[in-house]
Amino acid sequence: MFYIVDPYATSFKTLDEVPNYVLKAQPIFIVFLLLEMAVLLALNLAKSKNAPKLPRLNDFVGSVGAGIIQQMVHLIVGDFELAAYIWVYSNYALFHFSPQQDLYVWILAFLGVDFGYYWAHRGAHELNIGWGSHVTHHNSQDYNLSTALRQSLTQGFFTWVFYMPLAVCGVPPPFFAVHGMLNLIFQFWIHTEAVPSLGYLEYLINTPSSHRVHHGRNPYCIDKNYAGVLIIWDIMFGTYQSEKTDEVVLYGITHNINTFDPIQIQLHQHLAIAKNVWNSKNIKDAFNRVFMGPGWSPDHMPHLRLGDPAGIPRVPNLIKTPDADIGYYNPEILGMQKGNTAGTGLATIYILTNFALTILLQMYAQTHISKLPLLAVILSTAFCVLTLWNLGMMFDGKDAVKVTETVRLVVLWPLFVYYLGQAGLEELLGDVATQGLMVAVPAALCGVFWTTVFVGSARSAESVASEKKSVKEE
Repeated sequence: MFYIVDPYATSFKTLDEVPNYVLKAQPIFIVFLLLEMAVLLALNLAKSKNAPKLPRLNDFVGSVGAGIIQQMVHLIVGDFELAAYIWVYSNYALFHFSPQQDLYVWILAFLGVDFGYYWAHRGAHELNIGWGSHVTHHNSQDYNLSTALRQSLTQGFFTWVFYMPLAVCGVPPPFFAVHGMLNLIFQFWIHTEAVPSLGYLEYLINTPSSHRVHHGRNPYCIDKNYAGVLIIWDIMFGTYQSEKTDEVVLYGITHNINTFDPIQIQLHQHLAIAKNVWNSKNIKDAFNRVFMGPGWSPDHMPHLRLGDPAGIPRVPNLIKTPDADIGYYNPEILGMQKGNTAGTGLATIYILTNFALTILLQMYAQTHISKLPLLAVILSTAFCVLTLWNLGMMFDGKDAVKVTETVRLVVLWPLFVYYLGQAGLEELLGDVATQGLMVAVPAALCGVFWTTVFVGSARSAESVASEKKSVKEE
């Protein structure tokens, strides 16, 4: 979790020997997520000054759901970044190290991957084509450990090139793979508001305080603190910014997307880039729309690669004006009226149940990938995406979810489980359990879903009638 590992125990000769550290870390992630919630709950119950907000269900599902989609899609298309690295290493490596040099290679790989990550991360912010992928990680308005799991499914297609010098230098692919995963896992713990500034460590490693700045949409936070593990890269290249004590960091992007749709979370910037390219007046503008910064415009100061910094929207200082409107997107589930505790409670239970089942499906696919046919992995991915899409529509209060969720439960769920049973799930669970998962579980969930819809709409109608009555009396 904190990169505290034995270099010899994490040095491997072949890629087949390299464990999937990210998969192994998933149970640890869950424990830390629960621990963070407990700490934040205790701080809020104690009415501690400046206590961070508790995670919201809609944002939590949106963030972890993005990670699920990324992991599932990678099961299908593979790791493009690693594949490119292997090809460059096999064809263009200038040096080859002996097994006796493993410790030195391990250190070189640690520094090289972290250095490459700094520039890949910087490019993902300062080039629109990179931001199109990386924005997924930033479009949450909350900041907690679940934000660390909000991963882009397309980012590897952009960042791979920044690591190729390491392949040319002869760092073997197993070392690159190990440090790529350890670097990613290290960054999990820095996504929290529960840890304060860490003193002198702030000038050595990436910390929660430094990374809060990185995720902020306050003007002073934009394009700062790109480090993965070592913050020294930011200090060296002039992108370091410490967290201010007289200004609350507000999270998200400068123009928030205001949706929990997982497809929009992943692809909204790609679509915006494509639209701008299509509408460009000439080839030069089209090129710049892709390779200049996200804030670049041909109509306003086009000589500025990153765009006009004065155009970054200002945010209120919550220390000075704690009740200021910060544009927080937090609609009621299924469009219910506020105060509908019965409907909201049922919806929460329903959403958490489906979300837990989605996580189990993802973990099943990952742990059984060698035994599952490709079609099973594709269908599992599609089912995860459909489930998360429907949950997103519930959070956004869209009526269409009443149709799509019913179809998912009544038609697609039984067909999907039947196919998985033929593909090996029945051997794992047994015939009776598989039959129950195919018929009884979706039937029960469908009942709970429509009960939730009925209770939510009935109470909403009751609230509206009450409001009309009050107006008449006035």
